[in-house]
Amino acid sequence: MVNRHIPVRRILRMMAQVVFGFAVLTLVWACAGIPGVREETITSVIRVPFVRVLLSENSNSAKLGADGTFAIECLSHGTQQVYYSGRSVTVGLEGGRLTVDNNREEEIASGMDEVNIIPRGNDNRLRLGDKRYR
Repeated sequence: MVNRHIPVRRILRMMAQVVFGFAVLTLVWACAGIPGVREETITSVIRVPFVRVLLSENSNSAKLGADGTFAIECLSHGTQQVYYSGRSVTVGLEGGRLTVDNNREEEIASGMDEVNIIPRGNDNRLRLGDKRYR
């Protein structure tokens, strides 16, 4: 039987390489588990929280707008129509249903169950009459 003697330095170097390799492997494995930003697919559902606040009472119409452009989302019987505007609109109540007229009193939509005014862009505030709201 041959007795081989391995120098202590070589053993320490091999142990250091194993520890270093294990550390690199652990680091790579840990970084792979971090979720990244991914693009939304068409089938993704994005839920936006809505806050309802009473701003006016005892009126059958309201003049609404925004500092910039805004979307007018009209919902009726499960269907949705979206319009875009940069000028204020009037939302009125006729026979228990909502109507939307432009600033020249031309009808945009009528017979709506729900109308949402959604400001577009950052720092764009909703306007009701002369008052601005976040």
